[in-house]
Amino acid sequence: MILRELHADDLPFLRQMVVETINWKPGRDATFDDVMTDERMERYIVNWGRDGDGGVIAEKGSEPVGAVWWRYHTAAEPAYGYVADDIPEIAIAIAEDGRGKGLGRKLIQVAKDTLSETVDRVSLSVEADNFARKLYESEGFVIVDQDDNDITMICELTSR
Repeated sequence: MILRELHADDLPFLRQMVVETINWKPGRDATFDDVMTDERMERYIVNWGRDGDGGVIAEKGSEPVGAVWWRYHTAAEPAYGYVADDIPEIAIAIAEDGRGKGLGRKLIQVAKDTLSETVDRVSLSVEADNFARKLYESEGFVIVDQDDNDITMICELTSR
């Protein structure tokens, strides 16, 4: 498994990963167009490459199998895990056949390590019944807000 920096030419894969953040639950079959009808979801990738955007792609062989990416949102245009303008939100997704092998933990750890060089905290959003929630909690994320099934979590970063 190779982890590498996310680049602008990875946007087609990132689009697939945004869909995976919805389709993690068996029985869901959202398309990219379906996901983009939600303005908070589109904020995870629209105009990708803004100042502060970053991420890591996981590749098996030469094929991408997962990603963690981050960007800053604003109170005027929040995404699901928005906490504050100066706290980046991470999103993580792994292709179905790459799940359950520790890749999610590796991606979260590299995001935390990278972001700890510039910020003290990072946030994310997860559905209450998502199996990844336990992973996030084990990596130091704590709940700061819950609206029905949508949970916002934050993690204090220590390396800075």
